[in-house]
Amino acid sequence: MMRAICLSALQGIVAIATAVAAVAGEMSPQHVLWYKQPAIHWTEALPMGNGRLGAMVFGRVGQEQIALNEDTLYGGEPTLVGVPSIHQHVDAVFDLVKAGRFTEADRLVLDKMTGRLHQSFTTLGNLCYKMAHGEVVSDYHRELDLGRAISKVTSELLQSQVKRS
Repeated sequence: MMRAICLSALQGIVAIATAVAAVAGEMSPQHVLWYKQPAIHWTEALPMGNGRLGAMVFGRVGQEQIALNEDTLYGGEPTLVGVPSIHQHVDAVFDLVKAGRFTEADRLVLDKMTGRLHQSFTTLGNLCYKMAHGEVVSDYHRELDLGRAISKVTSELLQSQVKRS
């Protein structure tokens, strides 16, 4: 459980650093995550969201699955989880991430930025929809453009390109 929380904290920091870099104009077309197969597990899906609403896009062919999240849903009992002076450590965490010192950044987040009863978000639900064309396609490709915040799935079906964004 503690390892999952550590990983979640680190992933959140990396996502924030990526968003800051994109706003600063440091992203280039090379900043695209791409895969030649759909996600099977939640951890393989592509994250989308605005900080309050989120989704994990699996990019499946015959039946797409999008795991939805909303920031007020969490695991655990209702309680105040505030941590005073969290803002004092944000710059240090960013500096550690930029320097590639992820273990130290993770430790700093755990020690100084998470509350005693830190709780993790839970899934709102899964949006699933079936495609009439079924599972058989060729030239499958899914991607997440970090600079433009666009998730895309492309494939070929009966000599026609199928594209979802």
